[in-house]
Amino acid sequence: MGISTDKILSRSPYLIGNGKRRSTIAFGALIAFLMIVNVAIMFHELGSVSSTKQTVVVIYSMAGLIGIALLSLSRRWPTFTVAIVLVFTVIERSSQYQTVYPIPLLIGIFAFSVLKPPKKIIVMAAVVTVAYFIDSVALGIGHYLVRGALAALSIVVPVSSFGLWIGTNQAYVKELRDRSAQLERERELLAAQAVNDERVRIARDLHDVVAHHVSLMIVQAGAIRESLPPASPLRDSLDQLADTGRGAMSEMRRMLNVLRNDRENSILPLSPAPGIHEIEALVSRANDAGYAINYRIKGQAIDLSETLGTTVFRVVQESLTNIVKYGIGVSGFVEIEYRGKELAITIENYGPFRHHLGGDGHGIAGMKERVNLFNGSLDAGYASDEIFRVEAQIPLSKKGEQVD
Repeated sequence: MGISTDKILSRSPYLIGNGKRRSTIAFGALIAFLMIVNVAIMFHELGSVSSTKQTVVVIYSMAGLIGIALLSLSRRWPTFTVAIVLVFTVIERSSQYQTVYPIPLLIGIFAFSVLKPPKKIIVMAAVVTVAYFIDSVALGIGHYLVRGALAALSIVVPVSSFGLWIGTNQAYVKELRDRSAQLERERELLAAQAVNDERVRIARDLHDVVAHHVSLMIVQAGAIRESLPPASPLRDSLDQLADTGRGAMSEMRRMLNVLRNDRENSILPLSPAPGIHEIEALVSRANDAGYAINYRIKGQAIDLSETLGTTVFRVVQESLTNIVKYGIGVSGFVEIEYRGKELAITIENYGPFRHHLGGDGHGIAGMKERVNLFNGSLDAGYASDEIFRVEAQIPLSKKGEQVD
């Protein structure tokens, strides 16, 4: 998606400062508890030392708690947090009354490593390592350079590596969620676009059917007018009828041109839209392309309305288009069955297929949109690994029209 690692990590969620109040409180309470335990161990080890030295320890303890409080800001200012905690740690170690382990520094390194990209983590680790190494040597803890280096690395490397691992995993999960959300939005938009495109095709088909009948009406009105005597009063009425028909056709063209896609031809045919009788030729063209598709009709055929016939044709056409797009030597059948009060359409394809047949489902959405106009239903899916089936049922009246 072109998102850089730095951008992902800088936005990755983190327990401290990610807006989740409960996580922040729980994490802060844990750190405070560890700090209190650490300070208690210090007082136990000091025993009966002077009150001045105890005061130094108390001051450090307060500084450490302030450092822990700054960790709540580590989401926004991780670099500042590490710097402050590192200063506290150096001061505390210089007093020679250091705690058992530099907990604030560990948490600061961890917070920085979670939130920052690898390059910045390396710089931070180098700075902390050098500071810790110099401090260890100066205090006599690292009499040997190797011992001082190991003391520094034992603080920085494990914690920063763990923080980097946590941050990378969180960033990866967030990126996956973002991608999933984006893909879901794109899929919804594409599905809606497919339905809209199919509605445009339906509008075009309706235009073709209506325009054909209206044009016949205009021609017949003109023929009747010419057969009447010149003085007949019906001639004016027939002229008005023809003019009304022409106006209706022009209005339909204007409305459809608003809906049509820009890449489609704006010159609309006046011939009838394809119907159920053109399915046989459609199947023949598929067979000529190397496929083995059988076409059969069952039941007592009745005359269908032109819009319903066009819907049946489009369902078969879309199904055969999927065969051509995804099939390799696919065979199958197309079956139209008249069941009295219902028209059943079945298209079954036998694989193998190049890709998952049905593609992104937009063609299926378009077919369902058409069938739903007639209160019908359509199902499409795999009957087995290499059998894809499309089934549609459309209610019929005795005249082949939609059942209300």
